[in-house]
Amino acid sequence: MEIIFFIILFTYAMTLIILIWGFEKISQTKVIKSNANKKFSIIVVYKDENQHLTSLLKSFQALSYPLDAFEILMINDGSKVDFDFSFYNLPIQMINNVRYSQSPKKDGISLATKMAQYDWLVVTDADCIVPPTWLNSLNDFLNLNNQYHMVCGPVFVNQKLNFLHHFQAWDFVSLQAVTVGSFGLEKPFMCNGANMAFSKLIFNQINGYESNHHIASGDDVFLLQKIASRSSNSVGYLNHKDFLVLTSPLNSWKKTINQRIRWGSKSKHYESSWGIYLGLLTVLISLFYLISFFTLNYFFILLKIIIDVFFLSYMAKKTSQKQRYLLISICLYPLIILTVISKSIFVKVKWK
Repeated sequence: MEIIFFIILFTYAMTLIILIWGFEKISQTKVIKSNANKKFSIIVVYKDENQHLTSLLKSFQALSYPLDAFEILMINDGSKVDFDFSFYNLPIQMINNVRYSQSPKKDGISLATKMAQYDWLVVTDADCIVPPTWLNSLNDFLNLNNQYHMVCGPVFVNQKLNFLHHFQAWDFVSLQAVTVGSFGLEKPFMCNGANMAFSKLIFNQINGYESNHHIASGDDVFLLQKIASRSSNSVGYLNHKDFLVLTSPLNSWKKTINQRIRWGSKSKHYESSWGIYLGLLTVLISLFYLISFFTLNYFFILLKIIIDVFFLSYMAKKTSQKQRYLLISICLYPLIILTVISKSIFVKVKWK
């Protein structure tokens, strides 16, 4: 039994080293300033997010990109309370979502794509804040890399006030490491829908979200995987501080677990063998970690913790993310993983 334990642990450690190598290949994307301005259609699908919309729209107001070179499509998915967009001097169009599937966000993005004036669509979430250089850096990146039809970017947690917030922040660091590392290995399979851009042309060519409308989550990863399946060179990752989006942390463990259930529910539909491998490895290492407590295999537990501390500390430094509670987050994470998996079997996933 111990041999199996250490084979899994060795595989886990080697996989993290490979991800670090992939991360280093694109650890800081070069952006060269361009004088040619593309035009962008920003898409935000929201529902009952009035407490966050003000911050998001203020960050849109602070964008340094020419005001006549972008539009904002706010897709309202049945909010109970209206929000007054007229207060903001922005090219905003408010559109009511038209639901026709099990995934309202995919419906909203599909609707916005049809109504957008411009070919490049940029998606973020209502609970986010974008940097003033958001569109500038994307424009420069696209002008330098005109082969891309989709560009993904980093998302980290903002305003970390307590342990729960820091736990989510560490989770985002690990997801960022896997995402960027996989792009660096030319095996992209995951991204964050709070910071992604794609061309209307490619969206129409792959028939949008057709074939996965029945899955509530995955507006980001399924789009990425469908585009990447045509050519891995058609998707790129803009790993730069000028393209970094901040998202608000959730304020309860119940909401945090439910969010992870939504994220995890799409993994069983992955077409990426690399993504499936990483998912299975994460489950196995978490399961063996829990078993080790009951079998008193403290050496295995200690080795796993040491590996995780090294990996996450390294990634936090590389991504300039300062967090607390690293050790307790590492110890708790396998339990959260197994809880999410067990709940996802019985809980029907819903967006909002």
